[in-house]
Amino acid sequence: MYPDRTAPGPNPRTHTDARKSGARGWCGTLYALNGAPMSAMAEQFRINLNQNLWGLLVGLGALGTAEYLNLCTLFWFAAVVSGIMVLSVAITTLAYTINYWRHKQD
Repeated sequence: MYPDRTAPGPNPRTHTDARKSGARGWCGTLYALNGAPMSAMAEQFRINLNQNLWGLLVGLGALGTAEYLNLCTLFWFAAVVSGIMVLSVAITTLAYTINYWRHKQD
């Protein structure tokens, strides 16, 4: 399935075409980048979330961790943070919707 490591072929350190070098998966992605900075690879997996949704994601993750590990203090802290973030996301969504309705005629 994988090429023999001792077989002659292109040097993966100098060869830029992942298909020809036999690299697969993440190795192929790294070879294809050809020394580009790490941010170039991150651009492929760009997730656009605003601060409210990131806070909600962290809060819900902490809530799940607290529930799984039976951590009472973390549970209540995460519940409060998640509640605040849900309220923040709801207000932000309402504000964006009202702004859209106002400028829809333009």
